[in-house]
Amino acid sequence: MTDTDTHVHSEVWSQPFDAWTSAEESVNPLRSTQADRAVVPAAMVIFGVSGDLTSRKLMPALYDLAVDSSLPEGFSIVGVSHRDWSDEDFREKMREAVTASARTPVTDEGWQSFANGLSYVRGDFNDP
Repeated sequence: MTDTDTHVHSEVWSQPFDAWTSAEESVNPLRSTQADRAVVPAAMVIFGVSGDLTSRKLMPALYDLAVDSSLPEGFSIVGVSHRDWSDEDFREKMREAVTASARTPVTDEGWQSFANGLSYVRGDFNDP
């Protein structure tokens, strides 16, 4: 290292930290305030809702999120399957599934709040 190199290095380290940063504060678009991240009501459509994945994993997990108030207010789930179910049949089947697999115990109040957002549509890929 030469005397010139030593002088440059010591000059850099003798400057205050503020001199190294820009005068303008940059905004990180991935970080936002809680108010910026407010979620509007949403709907999830589950095709093949009568299947095993929905019964064992999806509905129990969604129920757990709902009980934990982690879903947006007004969140709804539309189930689509080839079965000839009514909305009530669908809710009954999903309650059985949630009771069997959810981490959170199912209460009448918790279920009623969750079930209000459940609806069913009969549909088939071959017969849209």
